[in-house]
Amino acid sequence: MVTVLCNGQRFLNIEAIFLDKDGTLADVAAYLSRWGHSQAQLMQARLPGTQEPVLRTLGFTAEGLTASGLLAVGNRQETIMGIAAAAAMVGCPWMQAVDLARATTRIADRQCSPKATYTPLLPGVLDFLVRLRQAIQKIIKVTDEATGSHDQNDP
Repeated sequence: MVTVLCNGQRFLNIEAIFLDKDGTLADVAAYLSRWGHSQAQLMQARLPGTQEPVLRTLGFTAEGLTASGLLAVGNRQETIMGIAAAAAMVGCPWMQAVDLARATTRIADRQCSPKATYTPLLPGVLDFLVRLRQAIQKIIKVTDEATGSHDQNDP
């Protein structure tokens, strides 16, 4: 057991540490941007007029991807529904929009695979993990991915 000091708060007798992967251990910004643009292009190719609405729905602005946008904080189902809503806004019937969003999401996943290629560890993380492993035996990586590959809830 160890004592952990975090933001001035002392935590005693720690037996395990849970660490979120995306954004905490790994830099996910480049991946999300690539995936979002791929998704928007796929939608545009199948349903003209959707690229900009999809980008806005996912959280892209003139400055880039916002950290509080759908792509950064939404789970897979929310992301699909957002993409479908963008398609519906340009006149696509809802059920067709949902099917189209699901299909293009699967293609975008494949185009941006393997995810690990686009999500390098953040600076200092490897050294931190090595030191942490020496101090504590139970380190748990938290992710919403079903497998080691990209399955999403992330985007």
